[in-house]
Amino acid sequence: MHLKSVYQLLCLDFIVGPSIMKSVSSNVSFLVYVFLFLAIKESLARDADIPHNEVTNWAIRFGVQMWEIGKQTTRLKDIHERYKQEATIRRVDGLELLRQMADDVDKMVESRTLAVRRIMDVAEQASMSHREDSGIVANYYNAKRLNEWYDGDQVELKEGYKELKLTPNPRFFGTSVNLSLSSVHVPTNVFDGAPDVQNSLFWSERLNPIFVHNYETDPTLSWQFFGSSTGYMRQYPAVKWLQDEYEADLFDCRVRPWYIRAAASAKDMIILLDTSGSMTGVRKEIARHVVINLLETLSDNDFVNVMKFGEVPEAVVPCFQDKLVQANLENIRELRLALDETETVNIANFSAALTQGFEILAKYNRTNQGTQCNQAIMLVTDGAPQNYHEIFEKYNLPHKPVRLFTYLIGREITDTKATEDISCNNKGYFTHVTTLAEVREQVLKYIPVLARPMVLYQNHHPVVWSHVYADLTGKTANSNPRYRLMTTLATPVYDRRNFSNITEYILVNDAVWVERIKTVIFQ
Repeated sequence: MHLKSVYQLLCLDFIVGPSIMKSVSSNVSFLVYVFLFLAIKESLARDADIPHNEVTNWAIRFGVQMWEIGKQTTRLKDIHERYKQEATIRRVDGLELLRQMADDVDKMVESRTLAVRRIMDVAEQASMSHREDSGIVANYYNAKRLNEWYDGDQVELKEGYKELKLTPNPRFFGTSVNLSLSSVHVPTNVFDGAPDVQNSLFWSERLNPIFVHNYETDPTLSWQFFGSSTGYMRQYPAVKWLQDEYEADLFDCRVRPWYIRAAASAKDMIILLDTSGSMTGVRKEIARHVVINLLETLSDNDFVNVMKFGEVPEAVVPCFQDKLVQANLENIRELRLALDETETVNIANFSAALTQGFEILAKYNRTNQGTQCNQAIMLVTDGAPQNYHEIFEKYNLPHKPVRLFTYLIGREITDTKATEDISCNNKGYFTHVTTLAEVREQVLKYIPVLARPMVLYQNHHPVVWSHVYADLTGKTANSNPRYRLMTTLATPVYDRRNFSNITEYILVNDAVWVERIKTVIFQ
């Protein structure tokens, strides 16, 4: 392109530019000018003998045009006039302003804390006064079984569904809700007909009045939840769930950050994954899902590492060797991706794996690293050959600072004695995972065990704030998900009933005794 043609193009654009600005956005014009500026720069590189004055004129014209466009776009003159007419100047005490802001934040936090404590008080009283009944049937609104009719005629409700009046509410981003009641979400992997679930649903109905009171007291309050350890979540105001009974629904309140942080203290966790030759096929897949579900129960307050062990224990992520990493999203993603590349070979060396796990946790405890709170080892295997008492005697006795949880993989495994002893002798919990369907339920059993130290101090209810997260509030007109940023305040609810264990040994024959344990609740 010749210099003359570039100059003509530039002049043409300057002439047409102001008129075009009336019909197109300023962003488009700006891009056009940038393109022309680049074209000039390219031409200058080819024609080094351009007079300096001519380039200066181009720059002046370009600057003038951009200034005019800026004044038209920002309406600078109008802003100046408004300031002259309406603006006033007054002195502000910076320290006083900071104090006022601090007071406002303090009042907001206090009001939220009082609201969640009111829910906690009513929940504990309702649970303590309720008498367990194995035949009880709770009457509640299932969020996934609302307002569905046969053939869409709104005459005959589908079997198992209920009708509930829902009205769009701007306070909940236009979502249709019922302000008088709460609805219940039950995860796909939880049977809502189980006696423990039905009893909990029955007494938690008494939370509805306090939900309404909190809503009317604080106009800025949003959703209110009660998450049960049995799996269901009671939500106020009542709302229809986005997925119905027959659609894939992976939501479980027990793995939400607000639940995890309130249910248990921060923890350092070592996950030992058996990758010996026997962990193949279905066992390998179940074990992988156990580890993934364990990782999902962690928050940014926790530290974790996953170590695979055959003959030699090693971190699944090489750069995480001999260390714990914060359980943030990036590190959890790396650990999950590395699980897909594990291979099952050789014979499992439990002694080396347990020793390395204890040494890493002891190092972090001595050097004031990690959480300086709970410590746990999660052993995922298809069976331990012995109870390894000598290792636990060296690293964990007598105070047992590290809890040890065992996940026995495989339906056909019958010899569970050694694996049970490993967990029961180290203040942990033993679970037998036989199918993929029960992985989550079995994994979540470790949370109440880690929460035991908190439950011992039943008068202390720590209040925790979750990080800001994207909450799904509905769908757009194009059926795309709609999100809002949200933070959640949570506190634990303790079961204040007095549980006592009665253990008896029954003689089956001349050589075999069977241990039977019965839990008695003193009302």
